[in-house]
This record gives sequence, structure tokens and C-alpha cells, in this order.
Amino acid sequence: MSLSRRDFLKTSAAASAAAAVGIAIPQEVKAAATEAESGWRWDKSVCRFCGTGCGIMVATKQGKIVAVKGDPAAPVNRGLNCIKGYFNAKIMYGADRLTQPLLRTNSKGEFDKQGKFRPVSWERAFDEMEFHIKKALKASGPEGVGVFGSGQYTIMEGVAAQKMMKGGFRSNAIDPNARHCMASAVVGFYQTFGIDEPSGCYDDIELTDTIVTWGAKMAEMHPVLWSRVSDRKLTNPDRVKVINISTYTHRGSDLADTEIIFSPSTDLALWNYVAREIVYNHPESIDWDFVKQYIVFASQPVNIGYGMRRAGEKSLLDGKYSALEMETINKEMEKVVSEKEAPALEPFGYKAGDIMKNEPAGLKHWEISFEEYKKFLAPYTLDYVAKISKGDPDESLDSFKAKLQELAKLYIEKDRKVVSFWTMGMNQHTRGTWVNTLAYNVHFLLGKQAKPGSGAFSLTGQPSACGTAREVGTFCHRLPADMMTENPKHREIVENVWKIPNGTLNPVGNQTFMKIMRDLE
Repeated sequence: MSLSRRDFLKTSAAASAAAAVGIAIPQEVKAAATEAESGWRWDKSVCRFCGTGCGIMVATKQGKIVAVKGDPAAPVNRGLNCIKGYFNAKIMYGADRLTQPLLRTNSKGEFDKQGKFRPVSWERAFDEMEFHIKKALKASGPEGVGVFGSGQYTIMEGVAAQKMMKGGFRSNAIDPNARHCMASAVVGFYQTFGIDEPSGCYDDIELTDTIVTWGAKMAEMHPVLWSRVSDRKLTNPDRVKVINISTYTHRGSDLADTEIIFSPSTDLALWNYVAREIVYNHPESIDWDFVKQYIVFASQPVNIGYGMRRAGEKSLLDGKYSALEMETINKEMEKVVSEKEAPALEPFGYKAGDIMKNEPAGLKHWEISFEEYKKFLAPYTLDYVAKISKGDPDESLDSFKAKLQELAKLYIEKDRKVVSFWTMGMNQHTRGTWVNTLAYNVHFLLGKQAKPGSGAFSLTGQPSACGTAREVGTFCHRLPADMMTENPKHREIVENVWKIPNGTLNPVGNQTFMKIMRDLE
């Protein structure tokens, strides 16, 4: 059989895909695939496109990647790749991929911040960095140099950056882009569990009876996991229910038994409605033994602002924003309580038309009783939540109410296992920490957290946001292994492990990425 090189590759890819899903392969095709792969070297690797954690196999020939396939031994994807995984090799050879440093220079080749990017040697790049870093450190001290990290770089790169900045420069001015995506999930973990670590498991997908996606477009963002969800649904279509909660329809809508289209930011009300149904109408569903032994109910200020610019900051004094932008920014300092949110804020002493003056509260919170918690849930009746949350103008209020009742019923049903998935919809939220903790509230009340087939699960968006950014500690306030810069015992442990003098590590860790950018102004 005579095949072109292109046909060889297509045949080999088809054979690999067929083998991954257990399809018998004709001997002629198998022989052609074997011939196509002659001289290939297969090595294990990982996909770096999202936070799923798929294992891949990469084939190289003469120093170049010639094929990529899913790793059949990988527990997450089990030999399956999505389109992003198959394109891992493409990013190596893209026409616009940087292969050497670029430096802004003038026509004479001298560094100039207003100049154009021009290619330079690696030696020149490192010389320029050394010169300007020394200059900044001399002028401004340790915080004169900042590093903006990522959940994309590897654990080894994160460790090196962490040691250089905190152990070498004695500076905590290093922060990752995870500050903008997973920070609220992290605080939700800390406030709920006392440690930053997801408590869910992908294997719950094959064990659960109910998958509820809270704003998570898993079909597009985590397609390998969605394939497992689809397989679970189609394996037992009558028992397994899929509820898609979103602000609009998307590819995940096709599999859903029920779709709840809600108004943006009212997902907090939806969670509180479910909690209210449990506490007021189905107290028998509460896992009282667990709640009494392990759960501490807590509250915190509601007038916490949104992390935007505050009065007196330089950019505001300099008048950098338009009148329309200032309408939003001014809400950081104070806002008028609306008719829509007034009922929910009534237990906190607010009514419609009141001026709420916002103050940065940090993590301030205090313990409350179960009865006080119950009081805070009182406003979230079906009528109130349906009225403020319905997002589809063409859907009737009665239809929306019926869907909310179904949602609560699925969570509450005694022997029904439930997994709640979310991603950046909840984590990049104006009240991201609150909505994360509300998810755990419901699952803990019902005794459906961290059990086979049940749990609230925050899906990570980047391949190493949990590893490089969080566990390695490349946040300004963190050290490796969930330790904190402000804790003297934690600093001492890290100093001993890193073999640096006691007292080297800086205890002040407030140089967030936002602060670094604002300080540059």
C-alpha cells in the first residue's frame, strides 16, 4: 500500500484515536500506522492549555514534534484529547512565536522606553535587566522591583522566581495573574476549610447522580471533563440529571435536563434560596451530627466595596477617568441601596434608599449562631429570588420558579449525590468569595461534601494556578506549602529549608499586583 506522508500521519492519528476508544483496527491500517511511526520517539508530557491536567504523549523525529495524542495511562483524560490538546505541537511552530528577546530601542540601538521592539541577543537582554534591576533596587529598595507571575509557568520556574525575589532580593513584590482569577476561590477555601486545597475529585463524575454547572462552560473550557459528564449522563439518562445555570445558553445547554438562565450576580441569591429551603422547609435533610461537631457559622461586613480605586488615590486626583467611568468607581466609596437588594440587606440594618458607605474589611468576620444564620436566610423566598434572578425576558416567572424548586429538590433529595461545578463565573465575581462559601454552605448542611459522588468543586482555569501560584507560594503574602509571609514561624521554617539566614524573609506581604500597578503611577 502506497501512502503520502500526509496520509501516513492521518492514518497514524486515526489508528491512535481508534485504539484509545477500543475500536478494532484493520491489519492493513495498523501496518500503515506502524510504518508511519517508524523513527518516532514517544514521550510523556502534560497539556498546558487549561487546568484539567490531561496527560499527553508527544512524538518527536529528528528533534521536531510530529504528533500528539492522549496518554491512555493518564487518570484524568484516559487517552482522550480535546482540540486544544491536539494543538499543543502547533504552538511550538507558530509563525508569531517569540524565539529571541525583544528590546525597545531607538535608532542607535540604545534602550528607549518609547522606542520600537527590536531583536537582541540573550546576553544583551540579561545585561539590560541586570542594569535596570540594580538601579531600581538602589533607588527604591527591595520593593523597587516587581515580578508579575502566572498560573501558566511551571512549578520549577515558580520556585526559582520565589527564591530570587523573597530569598534573594528580600522582596514580596511578586504576584501572579491568579490574583485576578482564583483569589476568591482561595479565600473561600481558607474561610471554609482553613487551607487552600480543593476537596473535590474528578472521579465523582462517574459516581454522581446530579451535575450542576454554576456558570461553568465545561463543554468549551474543560471539554475532556465534559466528555466524562456526558458519558455519565448517557450511561444512566433517567437517573442522572444535569442542571446548567448560566446567564446565557451555550454548548453545555444541549446536555442539560434543565437550564436556569439568571440575571448576572444573582447566583448568590440562588444559593441562598437553596439554603433557605433546606433550613426552613426541610430541616430533616440537614446532617446535624456533622454540623454540630464541625461547622462554625460566621458572618462579615456587607459594606466591603469592590477593590477599585479609592478616594485620594493619584489616578483619581489626576482626573484620569471619564464621567461614565467615575459612576462605577464612585460605588467603591459608597452606593445607594436599591429596591432589588434591600430585602436581602434588611437583616444587616439596611433599607432601600440608604447610603452604604464602603470600607475595606479584609477577612474580618465573627461567629454567629445557627439561629442567626437562619435569620439571614429569611429574605430569600422563592418569590423574591425568582423576581430578582430571572434572566430570560421571554420566560414566564412561573416557569422560572418551577426550575428553582427543581434545583432545590435535587440538592435536598436524601439519597441523591450532587456535584456542583464552577469556574471563573463564580471566581471572577464582584462577590466571588461570598458565592464560593455559599456553595460549601449548601453541601455541608446536607452532608454532601467530600463524599464519593458529591461535593462543591471549583475548577481551575490555568494549568498550574493551584501548583505554581498557590502551593509554591508566588503570591506576595504567601510562602510554599500554604505558609504565610506574616507568620514568623512560617518564615523561620522556609529560611531553614532554603538555607538562608534567619530574618532574611520580609514579613510585609501587601505588594499585590494591583498595588504594584498603582504604585507605578
